[in-house]
Amino acid sequence: MAEGAPTGRAASAAPAQGGDPSAPARRSARVLARAAASKLPTRYLTAILTGLFLAATAAFGGLNDAPPEAAPEPVVIATDEAHSTGRYTITFRGAYLADFWEDSGVYPEEGQRSIVLLAEVVCDGPTSMTTSDFIASLSGDALPVDEYFGGADTTIVRADDHLVSPTMPPHVTVPLVFGWEVPADAYTAGDTIELTLRGERREETSFLGHATFWNETGEDATVRLVLEDVDA
Repeated sequence: MAEGAPTGRAASAAPAQGGDPSAPARRSARVLARAAASKLPTRYLTAILTGLFLAATAAFGGLNDAPPEAAPEPVVIATDEAHSTGRYTITFRGAYLADFWEDSGVYPEEGQRSIVLLAEVVCDGPTSMTTSDFIASLSGDALPVDEYFGGADTTIVRADDHLVSPTMPPHVTVPLVFGWEVPADAYTAGDTIELTLRGERREETSFLGHATFWNETGEDATVRLVLEDVDA
């Protein structure tokens, strides 16, 4: 063996003459990339790959749009008919016109009257629901709209303890009184008011930590209630 020639592992590690001098650098880069990927949580890696896939498909015209599924027709419910929106179950017990309804929390000004709805609500989800959550899923031409926050501008009182804007615990029937002002000549006994309930579905996500939220699924039910005038 020639003097000074590398032996054993040193000989195998020496680059062959005429080889690519950048090959060790490329191998080091691949090793670093594999090490970094092994430490990245799977959910982050999945999200990154999904984003890259969508970006690539967008560059070639995007994904083919699937034909939209036809939304089911909203069911129609009346007094004493229970209905579940997915987040809560509600049963309207009556709709009334009144000059003043003591437990409604509404104090009509001159030339105004009250519309009062009596209902029972059960929160079907695993956590409590606020009246703000409830109002957000309710709409109708008869309901006044909150000019600042949107949604129905009504007073909601718990009928059994007179608590205004109560929190509704899961799986407990809560009697509620809804009330709002209307012009005195806007409605008479026998008129029908129509409300819309929007369905909701509970969603979970683990991206950037675990979280749950409620997602609207569209119009779920139409409520038709006939008004009774208690002061006629």
